[in-house]
Amino acid sequence: MGSQSELQRKSDESIIKLLADRDFKLTSVYTNDKNLIEIQCIKCETYNYKTMGNLISKNMKCEKCQYVDAQPKKLEMKSKLFQKFCKELEEENYKMTSTDVQYVDNTTKFKVTCPQNHTFETNQCNFTISKRRCKQCDLIKKSEKNRLSDEDVNVTLDKRSLKLNGNYVNAKTPIDLICKQCDN
Repeated sequence: MGSQSELQRKSDESIIKLLADRDFKLTSVYTNDKNLIEIQCIKCETYNYKTMGNLISKNMKCEKCQYVDAQPKKLEMKSKLFQKFCKELEEENYKMTSTDVQYVDNTTKFKVTCPQNHTFETNQCNFTISKRRCKQCDLIKKSEKNRLSDEDVNVTLDKRSLKLNGNYVNAKTPIDLICKQCDN
């Protein structure tokens, strides 16, 4: 029986060492790998309840300390994303007009002015990842793309005995028509 308690003591010592390697100390009695044990983080003194099996297999650390340790990395990443956003704005001749907005994440909205002086709101995600730009400029490009030629407009109007009074701009701009038969 003496060898059994010696074996148990070695087991307890190895568990305490394993916990110490993960910055924990045992605050309850260890029975087996499947039962919950109470452990305390050495760094932040937060209490956790884990199974020894999870601590061993998943190489677990204190969740609170992991969160705190990750914050500088997250701030650095946010800073890099914001710098990339500003650089892309500058490269494409866009200007950020909102100065009082604090960057939180890639969905933080900013007022931006495009090279044609249209002001709109965008965020880092929409601008750098989705490549969404000024809606007004986009509409102008689409209307120019969908514009009929003057010849096509005149042929269509002739078929209907109509003539254009003024200039044709695009398919979305209203036009003034005159009837060829009654000049009305």
